[in-house]
Amino acid sequence: MTEALEASWRVYPAASMIGGGLLFALFSARRAIARSAGLRDPFRALELMTGFRLCVVGLATAGFGAAWMWSIGWLAGLAAVIAGEELLESSFVIAAVRNGPEAAAER
Repeated sequence: MTEALEASWRVYPAASMIGGGLLFALFSARRAIARSAGLRDPFRALELMTGFRLCVVGLATAGFGAAWMWSIGWLAGLAAVIAGEELLESSFVIAAVRNGPEAAAER
């Protein structure tokens, strides 16, 4: 396992992780903003939080790629902690909006 972490060719997959993660974050944010444009609360908040959650996944992927490229262990840990916390928090918000009183009134 340490061979892959310290290999000379790690720059290429790490760079693709960074680029792919940043592109995924950008496209998920743009998609969430576009889909929420015509909606009203709470469904607008639901679309925005879903896009935010996907954006966090993309940014975490870019963070892991950067940590792998430059062999920075604390950056990988920081990306994991921030991604985990934000995914947990946004999942609670999404569940609250989906199961809230306004959603029950729509059913």
